[in-house]
Amino acid sequence: MIILVDLGALFVSVPHYLVVVGFDGEGFYAHTGYEEMKFYPSQGLDKIWGRMGRVGLVVYPP
Repeated sequence: MIILVDLGALFVSVPHYLVVVGFDGEGFYAHTGYEEMKFYPSQGLDKIWGRMGRVGLVVYPP
């Protein structure tokens, strides 16, 4: 799944896409474009994803 998150702080928005590649019960693993398999706790990811309206794209094989 590809999601749009806001990595900014305070009044500065920094939109960025993450490729979510895994889940372990406590959070999600995502490729950021800078880091592979970065862990995001569920609440933290929901916060930065929610700031962008929870936009996501699920890709299925043809």
